[in-house]
Amino acid sequence: KMAVEVIGADTASILLRDKSDDTMRIVSSCGIPKKIIKSANVRVGESLAGMVAKDGRPMIVNSDEMGDNVAEHANRSDSIVSSAMAPIQLNNCARGVVNIAKRRPGACFTDEDLGVLSTLANQCSLVIQKTDLLDDLRSQGVIRAVGSGMNQWQVLTRFAKEANFDCFLLAGRYT
Repeated sequence: KMAVEVIGADTASILLRDKSDDTMRIVSSCGIPKKIIKSANVRVGESLAGMVAKDGRPMIVNSDEMGDNVAEHANRSDSIVSSAMAPIQLNNCARGVVNIAKRRPGACFTDEDLGVLSTLANQCSLVIQKTDLLDDLRSQGVIRAVGSGMNQWQVLTRFAKEANFDCFLLAGRYT
């Protein structure tokens, strides 16, 4: 959602790599139909997002500038005018790809947009790294509880809905 708002994309998705194979699946998206989300399985090295994961380099693809080496990986049936992708790298290994697209004629992404997208992809990699560490510590029995306190109920509501907890306690006070 942040990529759509900040960069001005029409759609956005985060594809994460399955730990057991080279398949990436959409784990978060904005503006993409559920039917596509459920059926989207991208192998590393195949499709444009798969190329970005394999090569570890961000990419902008504009439909009017597409060369033969890129065209063979593109989905021609889509109405995308411009697409930008950045790899989510962790320890020099592709864990996924952040993908944004524009469908409006004449609207193309810039190198500046790609820089912002790469920064978002780097932030994703930090979140994944912290989540992996937390999962490891939980499985070892080192951490059994996590606490968080803040004065913004909206953030806590999202935290409760989207995080994986055995138990969640929300306490408040009236002022």
